This record gives sequence, C-alpha cells and structure tokens, in this order.
Amino acid sequence: MNPVPLVRSLAVALLASSLAGQKILLADAGGREAAFVDASALLPRPVPGQEPDAEPMRRALGDLAAFVREFCEPELGPLHDVQPMGERFLAVLAEPRQIAFVERLVATARGEPKTAVLVDSRFYELSKDLFAQHVEPLLPKAEDSKVPVLADVPVLGFLFQQGKDRNSAARVAVVDAEKAAALHAALARAEGVNSMVAPKLLALPMQAASISTGEEVSYRKDYECKVEAGAFVWEEVRDTVFDGVRLDATCGLLDGQRIALRFHLAVQDVMRPIPEFATTLKAKAPGEKEVEKRVTIELPHCVGIETRQSLVLKDGASALVVGDRGDGTFCVTTVSATRQK
Repeated sequence: MNPVPLVRSLAVALLASSLAGQKILLADAGGREAAFVDASALLPRPVPGQEPDAEPMRRALGDLAAFVREFCEPELGPLHDVQPMGERFLAVLAEPRQIAFVERLVATARGEPKTAVLVDSRFYELSKDLFAQHVEPLLPKAEDSKVPVLADVPVLGFLFQQGKDRNSAARVAVVDAEKAAALHAALARAEGVNSMVAPKLLALPMQAASISTGEEVSYRKDYECKVEAGAFVWEEVRDTVFDGVRLDATCGLLDGQRIALRFHLAVQDVMRPIPEFATTLKAKAPGEKEVEKRVTIELPHCVGIETRQSLVLKDGASALVVGDRGDGTFCVTTVSATRQK
C-alpha cells in the first residue's frame, strides 16, 4: 500500500475544514493517525518589498519533510509517511508516538530561535601508514561500518577522481570532542598529510544552510553562429565551473543533548590549465552554402571528493568518515556539530 495518496487526501480534507493541528484516527489495525504539523516558522520568509516567491518555500518544505522522515523516532515503517502539504504544513501518517516526535522536533526548533548549531568540517588525505597509526584505532571493524556515502559524481561529463573502485564504501565512526581534537593535533604534526579546513557553518535548527569558498572558473564552452548583414558571425559561449569547497548541512535538536545532522561536503579542484580541443563547426543559412569554422573549445577536468552522511551525534561530537582511494591513500573527513547560544 502506498500511503502518500491517503496522506494527501486527508491533508486536503484538513485544509478544507481548517482543522490544522488536529488528528484523525484511521480505521485500521495499525493504530495510525494522520496529523498536520505547521512548519511555517521554519521556512524562508519573503523579502520585504519583493513579490513573494512560493518555489523556495515549497522546496524548503520538501527538504524539511525528507529530514523528518530520515530521523523520525521510532523509525517510520512502510505504511508511514511524512509529506509536504500546501505551503506550510507537514502531513504525517504514522503512529501517535511518531507524530509526537515530529511535533516535538518542529516545536523545539521553533521555540529555540536563538540556538544554532556550529558545523565544523575538516578533510585529510594521508598514507596507509598514517591511517593505520592515527585513524584505524578510532574505527569499528570494517565489516561492521561500511556505508555507501562516498561516490563518484559527474561534473560536466567528467568524474571526481576517487580511486579505482567506483563502488567503494566508507567506514563511519562517531568520536567525542576530546578524541577528535587529539586526532586533529596528531595529523597537524604528521608529515605528508594533505589537509583542508572547510569554512565553519552556523545552522539554525531544521533549516538548510550552506557555505562555500572558492571561485567560479570561466571557460570557453562552445561557439554560436549567427547571420548578420548576410555574413556568418561566430560568438564565444562561455560557462563557469566551481573550484573550491562547499558544505551543506541541516541540523535538528533532539532530546538528551543530541543533534540530528545531515551534511554534504564537496571538495572540487579544476585542473589548470584547462585542456583545449580543436574542432570544426559547420553552419548553413537558407539558400547559402555550408561554411566551416575551425575553433578551439575548453573542457574542464575536475578532481575531488564528495562526502554525504546522516547521523545522530552527541552535542560536540564528531562524525569520522573514511574512504579507501584504492591507491594506497585514504580520505578522512571529520564533521562536528555543537550547539551555540
């Protein structure tokens, strides 16, 4: 059974009857209820003086629903769902205790507007020996911790270089603030470690945040042919590709001083100089002969790594994500989440 149509039909009924915030007990053995949760306080606000744009709010509401589905406690089953409804509500089809969790999660975010989460991420490339010395002792056994969070990502027809195995899995661990600080200090002293500290990101509860540092690199992507005054005119078509670091994160405040964290860290380098390729373009105007033009275009080659993960951390703890690049080196990413007042 797909619960989504049922959620939507119930949601429409609730909206039509102005019953937002109330619950409907479903006539089934599962004890499910359908409820609306008002999430408008967590959505982007219109810019004063500008025409309201509903698309950012719909997109933010959809992301919020996905976040709640991912971290709901107890975990949602196959007959449960959370979907965006309208421009302000989360329609929840679940058991009462799951609905209570969603309501509490949203209410906590709404009730603590001055509480933010500081997300701090760092990235290291290190040798097998350094990995074995400093990182391996912090990880659970490989067979117990493989999670497919690192993957090759297409960029302008090219791929991030992540090693020989495109389907390589990451090993994930959670370490406390003391162990994370000791690891950072040890890797800072070690020789032969390629390290990078991403910009710190301050995220409000249940609101997506992102930060990036780098530059947009311009390149000659193509040529466009026009006919002006009976003659062919070839004009450059330029585009840009990002070179730098980007961090995206969404956090939720849970009970017991826990933080639900979903993050995406991407490190991308554009190889310089950008490779050039010569090619021949052809154009033909009505009633005219076909003409050829020898041109040179640029095709950027991007290398980097991308890490995605969702997990629950104790306040101040760090996620440790490790990927084997298959060439004798390891990629190590640490991401911490700490409440800030």
